[in-house]
Amino acid sequence: MIFFVLPNLISLAAGAIWFKSVGYAGVFWTTWAAQWGFGILAGVLAVLVLGGNLLVVQRRWRRLYGTGVVIPIGGRAIPEQLLPLFRGAFPLVATGVTLLFAFFYGLAGSSSWLTWLQALHGAATTVTASAHGHGAAASTVTDPIFHLPVGYYMFILPAQMSLQRILLSLGIFALLLTAGGYFLLFLAGDQDRRGAYRHGSLILAAILLVWAWGDWLGRPNLLVSQSGYQFGPDYTAMHATLPFLYAKAAIALAGAVYVAWCGLSGRAALRPSLLAGPVVLLAVVGIAGGIYGAVLQNLVVSPNQASAELPYIADSIASTNRAYGTNRVQVRNYPAKGSVTTADLSADAGTIRNLRIMDYRPLLKAYSQLQGLRLYYNFPNITLDRYRLGGKETEVILAPRELEQSLLPTQAQTWVNLHEKYTHGYGVVVSPVNVANSQGEPKFIEQNIPPAGVLKITRPEIYFGLDTTNWVLTGTKGGEFDYAKGGQNVTNYYHGKDGIVLTGWNKLVYSLAMGTSKFYLDNALTPATRLLLHRQIQNRVQRLAPFLQYGSHPYMVVSGGRLYWMVNAYTTSVAYPYANPESFGNGYVNYIRNSVKVVVDAYNGSVTFYQMPGSDPVAATLSRIYPGLFKPLSAMPAGLRRHLRYPEDLFNLQATVLETYHMTDPTVFYNQEDAWNLTTETYAGGQPRSESYYTMVRLPGSRRTEMILMNSFTPANRQNMVAWLAARMDGPHYGQLVLEEFPKTRQVYGPMQIESLIQQNPTISQDFTLWNQSGSQVIQGNLLVIPVHGTLLYVEPIYLQATGNGGIPELKRVIVASTDRVVMSKTLGGALAQLVGAAPPSGSGGGATPNAASSPLATSAGVSAGLV
Repeated sequence: MIFFVLPNLISLAAGAIWFKSVGYAGVFWTTWAAQWGFGILAGVLAVLVLGGNLLVVQRRWRRLYGTGVVIPIGGRAIPEQLLPLFRGAFPLVATGVTLLFAFFYGLAGSSSWLTWLQALHGAATTVTASAHGHGAAASTVTDPIFHLPVGYYMFILPAQMSLQRILLSLGIFALLLTAGGYFLLFLAGDQDRRGAYRHGSLILAAILLVWAWGDWLGRPNLLVSQSGYQFGPDYTAMHATLPFLYAKAAIALAGAVYVAWCGLSGRAALRPSLLAGPVVLLAVVGIAGGIYGAVLQNLVVSPNQASAELPYIADSIASTNRAYGTNRVQVRNYPAKGSVTTADLSADAGTIRNLRIMDYRPLLKAYSQLQGLRLYYNFPNITLDRYRLGGKETEVILAPRELEQSLLPTQAQTWVNLHEKYTHGYGVVVSPVNVANSQGEPKFIEQNIPPAGVLKITRPEIYFGLDTTNWVLTGTKGGEFDYAKGGQNVTNYYHGKDGIVLTGWNKLVYSLAMGTSKFYLDNALTPATRLLLHRQIQNRVQRLAPFLQYGSHPYMVVSGGRLYWMVNAYTTSVAYPYANPESFGNGYVNYIRNSVKVVVDAYNGSVTFYQMPGSDPVAATLSRIYPGLFKPLSAMPAGLRRHLRYPEDLFNLQATVLETYHMTDPTVFYNQEDAWNLTTETYAGGQPRSESYYTMVRLPGSRRTEMILMNSFTPANRQNMVAWLAARMDGPHYGQLVLEEFPKTRQVYGPMQIESLIQQNPTISQDFTLWNQSGSQVIQGNLLVIPVHGTLLYVEPIYLQATGNGGIPELKRVIVASTDRVVMSKTLGGALAQLVGAAPPSGSGGGATPNAASSPLATSAGVSAGLV
């Protein structure tokens, strides 16, 4: 009770209290009931199967010892006074073995709780053929072989396979245990073999029945298994594996009937070898199937693989694209017409006005140096987003200022400081992507403590963030440290909704759960004191909804004067038929949707799950399991909806899929005639894969500038660019994927070719060499490929950083390129003017801005005029 039951009860009580405090008690108890319920069911099943069979043996054991029979062990009879001991030995052992197996089967059943819940609630779920199920043409998707609904593979089949494995293993264990019991009886002198063989034959018949069911389930399981050539069935699987599955299922079924008849009729007692016949036949057929499959593969398929596999390749292409959402990519032709001209820059003035010359990677260090303000503040991440400033959508870089307790001096890391005083971060730092000050440093439009800037933040405290891994107490007598002001510290008192009141039962439970007596001994605690737990947002949402998979890039949003975290959540599966698995997160998936957006209030800690519109079957099933967990996207405040971003994790996965699966012609796919790779770039002395990047552009055919997430492709093993992919995210276009392919007759430079042109430019190369030898380091920023009015513009910022830990990266030059022309200037405006052969804009010798004579909020017309 002390060392096992009590700790689990304390953990249960602590979890229930916390889930109730954040408003998700229903999720907690549903999950808890499912884990215990399915665990108990699995344990009871083990008791019924194993205990029931051992009980039959036990009755014969008791009858044997109840007669006082002489047992021929060493030729001696067991003394009568020891007969009760032998009589009770078997029941005791049988009970212990049964309970041990029941425990382990209970653990297995409990760990599979989500599989069982999805099977119970997902039977009515369908997958629609249209993108997200929109439109009248939506229809239920079935597999191309057995024409079963895709939902069957994702929810029902995994549960059936799991149940079949449980029953089969229980049957085998029951046969072994009962055989052992009867063997002991035979040693003890029990000569009634007819009953033993009857019992064993019935168990074996049950095993063969379950085996037949497993072979029958093996048919659809072929579609979610790896075949020789691809994921899902290929020619050999359909013409060798599948027929033998039918044959084995029929043999096992007939064998079950035959074995049961032999046992009941008494023939098994006379000729025990009769029971082995069906098992031997199954083994022979299984071996024959493997041999036949190998012969078929080597003599028929391999010499004619191109033609034999084409129908199955076509099915795999269609299913894979549907599973990853790449079937809804809008493929268009991009002219890539040549050099950028003045007219191109004027036509896409909105794109030019938002050209990003501030790279987030060196900028993060600059933020820490310039706006860290105190040693305990840190900027754990940086976000590219758009805000309406000066009446125009403007792309900005935003970083939250969090308090990292590990940066406090060692002597200051006391219990009071860690849990009562230093409890929260403070505010955000924001700067436009297209402007720097005269030193080449970011030009802040939101900065300092207390916050000063254009976003008008009224609730800057960050109690829940990326670095807030420690629990804290609020509402204590001394209050909390808010920020330093002059020679004094400003005190803060938390008034948020989150927190567990530490009185009565709550105090007792959490004192025991956290192993501390200080909740009773600390005089600073008051009746208003609250315990804030699980403040790290990824840990927080994972605890609340562990059945979702979460993105690696949470980002902060300022809306209505408050700070919010946005987290992308994914519904995934590895059981989508015929879809090729891809690495994602810490494992593999072959189906994914970004169906849930999670909003976490950085002050209150409140968590809200919003479901994106669409026909995602996993999200629909989870909604049935947890009613009320997901709110519709329409319930999200408009100020937050304006900051929805297409997630990088999903976009990168889809881009990886499209490297191969953009080839929808099976013959082209088989020959890999048009395979692509994502582009690479030069950064920090290496050549990593180009990062997908957020930027504001006007897409072809669109009238307005919008934020997109994009990346580009090169042919496999070549460096010229063949296409670029964009994900839209503004307004009604959210989630639309656009693939712009270049003419196959035109050479378009890829990022690495532009990097080579930069290094080959004598002036640029000479400057780089000089700067790298003068106590500074050259940092080449992210090379952006920007579509501009049917052409491509390449932009790369150049930073200088003094060697040493205190160096601040400063923007010193901007390189722009188009086709085979590369220029470098102190400002973006000057570089663009050189590129198009125009005079540089007046006043362009200052900071690297689109037009040094105008603010970052300048009108498009003003920017265009300056460029001309």
